[in-house]
Amino acid sequence: MRKFLGFISILGFIAAILVFMVADATIQLAFVTAIFLFSLFTVTFYGLTLLEEKRLPVSKEFPSLTVIVPSFNSEKTIGECLQHVLAMEYPHKFEVVLVDDGSTDSTREIASRYPVRIMHRKQNKGKAASLNEAIMQARSELIACVDSDTYPPKSLLMRSIPHMGDPNLGAMTFFITVHKPRTIWQKMQEMEYLFSFGAFPYLGSKFNSILVTPGPLTIFRRTALVKIGGFAEDNITEDFEMGLKLHRARFRIDYLPISIPTEVPTSFSALMRQRIRWYRGTIYNVLLYKDFMFNRKYADVGTFAFPIIALYIPVTVVSFFFVLARMMHFLQDSATQAFQFIVYQQSLPLTLDPLFIRPDMLLFASFLVTYVFFLWISLGLISEKFTARRITGFLMVIFVYPFVNAGFYALSLYKEIAGSDLQW
Repeated sequence: MRKFLGFISILGFIAAILVFMVADATIQLAFVTAIFLFSLFTVTFYGLTLLEEKRLPVSKEFPSLTVIVPSFNSEKTIGECLQHVLAMEYPHKFEVVLVDDGSTDSTREIASRYPVRIMHRKQNKGKAASLNEAIMQARSELIACVDSDTYPPKSLLMRSIPHMGDPNLGAMTFFITVHKPRTIWQKMQEMEYLFSFGAFPYLGSKFNSILVTPGPLTIFRRTALVKIGGFAEDNITEDFEMGLKLHRARFRIDYLPISIPTEVPTSFSALMRQRIRWYRGTIYNVLLYKDFMFNRKYADVGTFAFPIIALYIPVTVVSFFFVLARMMHFLQDSATQAFQFIVYQQSLPLTLDPLFIRPDMLLFASFLVTYVFFLWISLGLISEKFTARRITGFLMVIFVYPFVNAGFYALSLYKEIAGSDLQW
């Protein structure tokens, strides 16, 4: 059955490319215009949201806190992670629990050098299972979940905990950033993260529409975690589902623009593995929580945020086939002109058809305007400037990321249709 579905999906993908290749230029222009107008609406909507002031309530209480660090074969980063976690300032002592999920390297040995409680699991059962076991043993009011390759700043708790006094607040999220980008792919991700974890959730928090509790670091209210049954252990993007579960249980998710550096994939292959897991998880959770779609019961999440995510998936996949078809069309025309030149020894003038170029330019412009808008807001949130060192990452995000990202989504959709095994 899997092979049959995989074969059918491949035929469907080929058909999608052929449709765009033979489609009339006017139809192509109409498709891209729709995307452009949608991008314009998004920028306008969030731009108006900037005008709304939102002040988080401040409490003088500092509840009991447990920091959980799930870890698997993280010997390269666990030491630095624990140093940062233990250095966080707080009025009273908090417990740090490292859950060693069946590591086969020296993770546990390195962690034993620090004043933390180590929970050792002989078999690797996944991040969600590790978190759930530690959550069930914790007795504190708040629980901070920190990835073993994430380095929270010293001031994090003192700046965030006073804003978590509301019992209806299920989670506090933060501005996840890239730690010391070195490779070209990390520099691209640095600029991408400014979009994904900066302005977008900041503006979304103004109408309680944050859908993801980022895995690198989120602080939860323990009663909320217990009420919703903790993390889903069979979900490969447990941070996305956690956000949806909290909204379903009527808990709020808030956001503070505090930079939380984390490690990211260094190579294209590692990035592809990560994104296929992310995007397959997104597709899976959109289908799993389809009752959110245009459901007023879930307020702005149901009427706006969730539909935007659900719509983004097919638009991204279709855009991939559109761009691929345009490239193939261009190569075909170039090959034809080259053949005619060789055969007839006649140089053919290069002609530019406005209807052929305009859709490409419109699609590019819609992405550029949207990204620059969110980038401007994001840099302002953490008081940073666009420096020369970010130029490489910016160019990668503008000219490479859209096609690569759409390709990852298309591949993820294929794997979901074919029913291939889910991998972390």
